[in-house]
Amino acid sequence: MPTPAEIQQRIDGLFNEWESTFGPLFLAVNDMKVEQMRNRIFEQFTNTDGQKLPLPARKKSSPALVQGYTPAYAKIKAERNRLGRPLELTGFLNREWSTRPALDEGLSVSIVIDDSEAGKVEGLTALYGDIFLPSDAEQQAMLEVHSELLAQSINEAIR
Repeated sequence: MPTPAEIQQRIDGLFNEWESTFGPLFLAVNDMKVEQMRNRIFEQFTNTDGQKLPLPARKKSSPALVQGYTPAYAKIKAERNRLGRPLELTGFLNREWSTRPALDEGLSVSIVIDDSEAGKVEGLTALYGDIFLPSDAEQQAMLEVHSELLAQSINEAIR
């Protein structure tokens, strides 16, 4: 059985290690990003507040996303977009969100978007409100996963 001083030394070593990479936080945030937020954004098409994102539309003469489709273009879009997804949430942005891990900076973790998709994220946010920020429910679930992983890491360190 380790002495209290040995346990304290192990915990101090664990905290020093966590300053460069904090596994429990990184894993919890990455799980939230890939599992929960990805589902909300790219499968349910809702913003952070839970509001459904409307299918954006373009008129032939206007690049503005809030304009209506021409009837002929609407038919083509419906045939190509059978899943009813906002096309801005498909392709590279979806793959980028799904595959790029969160950025582990020790005791902080960031969700990052590739620079090539930053304009799309800003445009979608301007139109539909916060989409790429976690909801309260997503944050709560992440904190539960984080607390479980943190307890497990501490238990393993003091054995």
